[in-house]
Amino acid sequence: MFKSREDESEELSELLHSKCMLGVPGGIENKHGKVNILMQSNLSRAKIDSFSLVSDSMFVMQVCYTLNTIILSIVTNIFLFFRTLIV
Repeated sequence: MFKSREDESEELSELLHSKCMLGVPGGIENKHGKVNILMQSNLSRAKIDSFSLVSDSMFVMQVCYTLNTIILSIVTNIFLFFRTLIV
């Protein structure tokens, strides 16, 4: 799904150098680097022109939102569990 396509490499490189504040260990060659670049670009509200990168970026952010919701639910349940033990 997150293969780096040749037509995206120029825009990914531009996003990496202009919008990414943190280092990207994988670079644009592998999927981990691509996801990292898309997340940082989305958080910095970068304009993405390539349709395939926009689609991948929306998918990545949707997964991040879902993971954050799950983590918040787990932390809340743990807090409520320990709160009942104290009282």
